[in-house]
Amino acid sequence: MDNIKPYGSFTLGTTYFIPQSAAGEITYSDSWKFSVTIGGGVKIWMSDRVGIRLHGRLMLPMFWGGAGFSVGTGGAGFTVGASTSMVQGDLGAGLIIALGD
Repeated sequence: MDNIKPYGSFTLGTTYFIPQSAAGEITYSDSWKFSVTIGGGVKIWMSDRVGIRLHGRLMLPMFWGGAGFSVGTGGAGFTVGASTSMVQGDLGAGLIIALGD
């Protein structure tokens, strides 16, 4: 099992949406959304320099619901709410070639 190495990934960023409609129907506006990507995979080494990489990711554009701050006798708190209306997935594989020492 020394030749199998699992890994994870997490990214924060933005997604730019440019919706399109059929000719002459509804006009939509473009928008930027905060996005999170969560993924994981495995690298399978067949030799010291050659391997295969397999991965899967979930891409989640966020729609902010609100934020709040509260203070009371038990302390203070800050909350942020967000949701996603779509989940996109990505499955992939690749060849790894290690160069150098």
